[in-house]
Amino acid sequence: MTNFEFSEEKYQEYLQSDHWLEFSEKIKRERIVCEECGSSKPWLEVHHCNYDCLWHETDDDVILYCANCHEKLHIDIDKRQLTICHREMTKKGKTKKSLDEFLQMTMADRQLKKKIIYKYLPMFESIW
Repeated sequence: MTNFEFSEEKYQEYLQSDHWLEFSEKIKRERIVCEECGSSKPWLEVHHCNYDCLWHETDDDVILYCANCHEKLHIDIDKRQLTICHREMTKKGKTKKSLDEFLQMTMADRQLKKKIIYKYLPMFESIW
């Protein structure tokens, strides 16, 4: 488990650290292609599988994606989290929107998305 105080701001700072830049470049050199689609596009991105090992990642803690697959992954994660939130909000009478309407509204507004996830999925607050 990391002793890194997690926040979106601190994570962005971490991604600029010499440690992360060197580690992620090593992964890109070794793996060469997107592990999802096999693309060798020049825009490859290293994705954390979890945030428990910041500052001491191993090769098994990350996956190499092209920018397209990485974005799709995060959209899928957001949709799964928001689907759980929608179910909870519906149970509590906090929304009457259909799941499709709810996802369309929340996926278009990052601040609203974060607010809803913080409120209805507090276990996810630490990953922002």
